[in-house]
Amino acid sequence: MTGLVSCSSDGGGNTANGSGTPEIVVGNIGTYSGPTASSQAQAQDMAKAWASWVNAHGGINGRRVRLVVMDDGGNATTALSQVKKLVEQEHVVAVIGNHSNSDVNWASYISGTDVPVIGGTSLDLPFVTNPSFFPVGPSVIAGLYGVLQIAKAKGPKMGLLYCAEAPQCASAVPLYTTLAKALGLSIPYNAKVAASAPDYTSQCQGLKEAGVQSVSVLAPSDTVVRVHRACADQGINVPEVAQDGTVTTSWLKEPSLNGMRAVGYVAPFYDRSIPATREFHDAIQQYAPGIEAVLSEQSADVWASGKLFEAAVRAAPAGELTATAVKKGLYSLRDETLGGLTVPLNFVAGKPTSIKCWFTMGIEDGAFVGPNGLATQCAPASVVDPVVATLG
Repeated sequence: MTGLVSCSSDGGGNTANGSGTPEIVVGNIGTYSGPTASSQAQAQDMAKAWASWVNAHGGINGRRVRLVVMDDGGNATTALSQVKKLVEQEHVVAVIGNHSNSDVNWASYISGTDVPVIGGTSLDLPFVTNPSFFPVGPSVIAGLYGVLQIAKAKGPKMGLLYCAEAPQCASAVPLYTTLAKALGLSIPYNAKVAASAPDYTSQCQGLKEAGVQSVSVLAPSDTVVRVHRACADQGINVPEVAQDGTVTTSWLKEPSLNGMRAVGYVAPFYDRSIPATREFHDAIQQYAPGIEAVLSEQSADVWASGKLFEAAVRAAPAGELTATAVKKGLYSLRDETLGGLTVPLNFVAGKPTSIKCWFTMGIEDGAFVGPNGLATQCAPASVVDPVVATLG
């Protein structure tokens, strides 16, 4: 379950290339194996690609990056021990691109250190409740609001299916219900879906009987495809309204997902319209070509996480680069968009970050579309903030 990769070609130690120049050690942790891996496994490849790209382009302030990657396998105990190893043995100055399904179990530990968790799956609760987590996208509350807003445009009833494997999925149900009321939307049907299930007949029939006009399937990418295919086989075609990392390029081949709309936490992973997104694709082609066929938001948010770390290091005080210095760099950033990869980012020392804006993406006629281009939409603070306050 534990993996380690050194993206410095010179091996371990405290120097990057034998010249005496200190390397920058950062960590990455994710649930890269197990039943939810189809939505997350590529994140580790993207993290490695980011480190390789940075080192090939002179490092950060002339210093090479050494990346240590951990796979918690979906085990909370393993995740905690791995994060402790990153902090106490590897002495990382940051954890970037967090994709651990168990981050709620190690969030309190990381708060007792100076190490910041920079970017990753910002729909996880620690990104909106823990000051040590620095998101690159909207909070889970704002993201859910965006999904519900899209769903409302399709009709007053939305179905909700959520994964049976990760606790984050079930915990989203009451949040959806609360926010739906604020939008005048109802969720007359919700049920679990397991990646290992032989079929989804009962769930599809439940959606039909509830008369929903849209459905959000909170599950691994390949499970979403199987659910919609199963429903289509039964003559039940309910448009998908998705969020964050479930959408992948593989969805383009599934006819039942035509018309899908989704909330994007960072600039859509398929976009190549600006220099920042073209650089992302250049890095993939050079260092992680194997993920192009299943490219998703998971890769895009890891890349944005790495770019935010770069910005923080460059903004950090002169002198020794410590975890505390990286945090000071983060706090000094103002309306940072990383060249258009994210909504404007601002962080305040000692306070959790609640980002309220998102991108929108979709599929039409077998191709990705950006209904709003790279323009963003935002949830009202009057709706989001009271819900966020209940999560602390």
